[in-house]
Amino acid sequence: GGGGGGFFLNDTATTEIYTLYLHDALPICCFAYRKHHRVIPFAKNPRHKNHRLTRLHTRNIYCTFKRKWKSVTKCKICKILIRIGAMKNIIKTISIVVLFLPLLSFGQQRWETILGNPDFDDYPTGVTSTLDNGNIIYSVNILQENFLFKTDINGNLLWSKIYKEGYSSFYISDDKENTNGQKVCVGYRDGNALIFLLDECGNLVWCDRFENTQYFQQTQYTEVLFDNNFIITIGYFVYNDYSTSVFIFKYDLSGNLLLMKEVAHAYSDPLLADVDPYYLNKIQNNFFISGFCYYAYPDNPNLAYLRAMFIDVDSLFNKKWFLPYGMQDSLFAFGRGVIQKEGNNYRGYGSYFLEYTDTLNSIFMDFDTAGNEMGYTGISNSTISPEVKENTLRSLILL
Repeated sequence: GGGGGGFFLNDTATTEIYTLYLHDALPICCFAYRKHHRVIPFAKNPRHKNHRLTRLHTRNIYCTFKRKWKSVTKCKICKILIRIGAMKNIIKTISIVVLFLPLLSFGQQRWETILGNPDFDDYPTGVTSTLDNGNIIYSVNILQENFLFKTDINGNLLWSKIYKEGYSSFYISDDKENTNGQKVCVGYRDGNALIFLLDECGNLVWCDRFENTQYFQQTQYTEVLFDNNFIITIGYFVYNDYSTSVFIFKYDLSGNLLLMKEVAHAYSDPLLADVDPYYLNKIQNNFFISGFCYYAYPDNPNLAYLRAMFIDVDSLFNKKWFLPYGMQDSLFAFGRGVIQKEGNNYRGYGSYFLEYTDTLNSIFMDFDTAGNEMGYTGISNSTISPEVKENTLRSLILL
C-alpha cells in the first residue's frame, strides 16, 4: 500500500505500473436513459461540500436495481446522481485532505497546515503537484473568491494569490505545468469554458473565456496539455437543443486561439445520445480523448446505455474514429486514459461496474489502431481485498 490511499501494483507481464484509488462506494445507478431525455451536466455549488447534480431536463432515469423507469425524486437509490465529472472533483477534494494530513503506514503524521481565512468557509477544489516537488492548492470561499496556494514539499506556504471578478467564482477541471514553471488551467466560470496561464509565481499572464450563447447553453474545458509551444485542450459543450458535443482547441502561449474543431456530436450518430470527454493523451502524433457516452443498440435506438468512450484525433485535429467500448459485452464503464502497447495496439483504462452493482472496479480496455476492440480485463474489488468497497484506475505508465 502507498500513501494517500493508493495501491501501486507492478504487472511484470506487461511492465505496466498502475495506481488504484480506494474509497467508499458512491451511489451511481444511471446506466441508461431514453435518448429523447437529456441529462444536463452537473452544476457545482461552493456552498455545499459535495458537488451534486442540480438541473435535470428529465425526471425519469432507468434504475438498474429496481429494473424499471423511476422518478429521480421517488427512487431512493437514484436520488443522488453523480456523473463522472463530479467524481473527478470529489476525488480531488479527497486528495486535498490527504495532502494536508498525509499518514505513514504506522499512522505517523508527516505535516499539517491550514490554509485560507479563518473567518470564512473555504472549500478545496483541487490539488496538484509541481515540478519542484511542491503543491498548488485551489480553493473557493463563501464570498466567491478563488485562492491559489503554493507550498513546498513540506507544506510550507511559498505564496498565495486571490482571484475575484464580480460575484462568481471559477472551477478548475485540470492544469498542467511546463518546464518554464508556467501553469495552464482549464475549467469553467458562469457556465462558460475558461482557460488561463500563470507564470511561475502565480501571476496571471492571460485569460480567455469562451462565450457563445447563440449556440451553446453551457461550455467547459475538461483537460489540457502542453504540446511544444502550443496548448491543446478539450471541451464539453451543450447546445441550446441540449445535444452534447466534444471540441478540441489549440492555443499558442500568448493566448491566441488558433483552432477550434468539433470531433464528436451526439446527433452525428443515430445511436449516440450523449458524449462526455474528460481526459486527453497524446501518443506520437495522435490525440486520444477518453470519457464516457450513452450509446444505443441498433434494435432499440431510443434507449442508450452507459459506455466508456475513446476518440482518436490525428495531428490535424480530424477525428479518425469514435469507439463506445463494450457494446457487445454490455459493459458499463468510464474511460480515463490511453497508453500505447506493443505494435499498433492501445490500452485504455478506467473503471466499470460489475453487472447491476453500484461500486466501481478498475478495468483495462484494449483496442487496435483502427479502433477495434481487443478484449478487456477487470480488476474487481474482491481480487484486491475482501474489505475493498471500490477501486478506480487513475493512471497507467508503460515502462
